[in-house]
Amino acid sequence: MFMFLGILGLISLIIYLVLTGVAIVKKNGKAKRNALITIVSLLVFLLGAANTSPEQSIEESPEKAVEEVADSEVKEEVKNEPAEQENNKQEDAPENNDQAIELNDLEVHFIDVGQADAILLEYSEDKEDFHILIDSGDWNSHVAVNYLEQMNVEKLDLLVGTHPHSDHIGQMDTIINELDVAEVWMSGDVTTTQVFERVLNAIDENNVDYNEPRIGEDYAIGPLDIKVVAPTEINGDLNDGSIAFKATYGDISFLFTGDAEKTSEQTMVSSDQNLDADILKLGHHGSDTSSTPEFIEAVDPDVGVMSVGNKNSYGHPSKSVIDRMTDRGVDLYSTKDHGTVIIKTDGNEYDITTKKDGNVSPSSSGGSKSNKANESEKKPDKKETSNNCIDINSAEESEVQGIIHIGPERATELINERPYEKVEDLGKIDGIGESRIKDIIKEGKACVGG
Repeated sequence: MFMFLGILGLISLIIYLVLTGVAIVKKNGKAKRNALITIVSLLVFLLGAANTSPEQSIEESPEKAVEEVADSEVKEEVKNEPAEQENNKQEDAPENNDQAIELNDLEVHFIDVGQADAILLEYSEDKEDFHILIDSGDWNSHVAVNYLEQMNVEKLDLLVGTHPHSDHIGQMDTIINELDVAEVWMSGDVTTTQVFERVLNAIDENNVDYNEPRIGEDYAIGPLDIKVVAPTEINGDLNDGSIAFKATYGDISFLFTGDAEKTSEQTMVSSDQNLDADILKLGHHGSDTSSTPEFIEAVDPDVGVMSVGNKNSYGHPSKSVIDRMTDRGVDLYSTKDHGTVIIKTDGNEYDITTKKDGNVSPSSSGGSKSNKANESEKKPDKKETSNNCIDINSAEESEVQGIIHIGPERATELINERPYEKVEDLGKIDGIGESRIKDIIKEGKACVGG
């Protein structure tokens, strides 16, 4: 409104000046020409002011106007520079993204614990170390405990007892009592064995967080993503009630299945979960009660690993399972034939190293059978094995690891230092001092033969 009135006033002023100028010329002739020139100059100035953008303030000082002109010249000179910088940022973006998702190595140790299970995962992020242990070996062997000791593992972010059979939770109580364990997972199934009771007592006495995970649940422990794929509920079948989960690290995935059998595998497949995994820990020690064709097709693994004891009485692993896997081109490893199997990955690729060379072969003890009524669970205490001692002069490397404080490295050194005259001579092994000699003697497993 004010702008309209201003323009109207300016037009009136212009008309007035023109008429005045004409009157002056007519009255005074050429003598007043200079006055007319002045009026015309004023008109030009006013017309120029009328064309000025309304966004410009007429009160701006000349100094400010000069500064704005100077700034516009500088902006003109550098106007292309931000675009060039943006292009550079776009070119650098992929490299920066790679750095953002770069992972430290994850190592998965399928520990040779005989006819039992124990799997250690270790990795780090931002100088923080993570350790997960899936199962803990048999109740009458210290192999898993010794392995953790020699790997200098002092804490566990997660300890999983896939199901309460003693060849899976056998050393959980010792581990909970000796290490700093943040959380324990168990399936929810119960037994009346002393092994199971000791685990529950250890959880309670150490005030450890406890969880019974179920299908569909997601967890993240540092950069490792965990997707629970079984069980759906407690069904009273210890093997089929096993905790199974898919662990993904970058682009590499592992599927751990405990002793899950056909019924659990069918449930996993029919649940339409993404079971696809690069590495599969075969269920139930390679038994033909597990690893059905439909399940293996759904997982489509490149590598299969079995934790199984040499000359076990269950006929594990089954020839039909081995044939099924090899027919699909799956690379097979077993602790019976390769010793401890270690898979290392940076999230993009993986490498596999083994304690010894070998080819996976079926058991020579006959057909496969389920160990749902595992006889070792009926044995009430470790001391019952003292009559069948481990001869430190003749036992195999995997057998001497059943002695407390004797892990893989010390087992090798123990064999190299043979013969021994008495158990106390184990003190010449690096790391075995007087206090550990006392533990070994108290345990009663080690003895000296010929």
